[in-house]
Amino acid sequence: MPKLKGEETFTGIILHSHNYRKPEDFKDSTVVCMGAGYSGQDIVLDLYQQVKMVYLSHWKATLASEFPKNVKQVPTIAHISGSKVVFTDGQGCEADVIILCTGYEYTFPFLTKECRVTVDEDQRISPLYKHLIHAEYPTLTFLGLTITGLPFPEFCLQAKLIAAVLDGSFKFPSKEEVEADNKSDLQRRFDMGWPRRYAHKLGPLLWEYIDQLARLTGTTPNKPVIENLYEEVEWHRNINVWHYKKLNYEIVDEENWRQVQNNGDV
Repeated sequence: MPKLKGEETFTGIILHSHNYRKPEDFKDSTVVCMGAGYSGQDIVLDLYQQVKMVYLSHWKATLASEFPKNVKQVPTIAHISGSKVVFTDGQGCEADVIILCTGYEYTFPFLTKECRVTVDEDQRISPLYKHLIHAEYPTLTFLGLTITGLPFPEFCLQAKLIAAVLDGSFKFPSKEEVEADNKSDLQRRFDMGWPRRYAHKLGPLLWEYIDQLARLTGTTPNKPVIENLYEEVEWHRNINVWHYKKLNYEIVDEENWRQVQNNGDV
């Protein structure tokens, strides 16, 4: 977890989002959620009906989405003094709980050094093929390691590639081919202006990655409507994170969808 200036003086509770379970645990509290990624936003919206106030503290530009009245966006935390949390713009609040929604670090304490898995200071894991399969020991795999992807179709194709490697139907590339592929993959991210710590991030590269996995496994690619609908839902999430999950859709054909009411009406 990140270290916060003055955290040792805090009179409340500090926890990571990994340890968050249910909103009732924080009933009538004032909570600061540090980090406005998916976990931070989701926890804020899970908490707001149980707590007095939630401060969504982050370094990003103010999120465009509407939030409940007892949710306030503030800059990141500058320091803590007792029960007071002070933000980088000088404003502060009296808080009972700080939840750190600041992401995760890769760690594999259960793997011995003989497994030859390294995690560098930028959280890049090596040596992996397609962010998934150990280049030297292809029976060692890391399904679901990428970030900002689309779990179900992505993980399904990853599992298919793993199965194809294990049953021998996929000819695993040479060490030199894996190294060249990884170098190209990382350079693609640099060309997009991404830092090295985004080595396993997908984001706008999601569909290209999914298409690669489909090609490698001989699987029919996703129909265009899946990508189109994903982009539509992502757009609604960005402007209305509070209510977007209430939207319902119906797939019309391979390229089109339509929004429907809960009763099935358009």
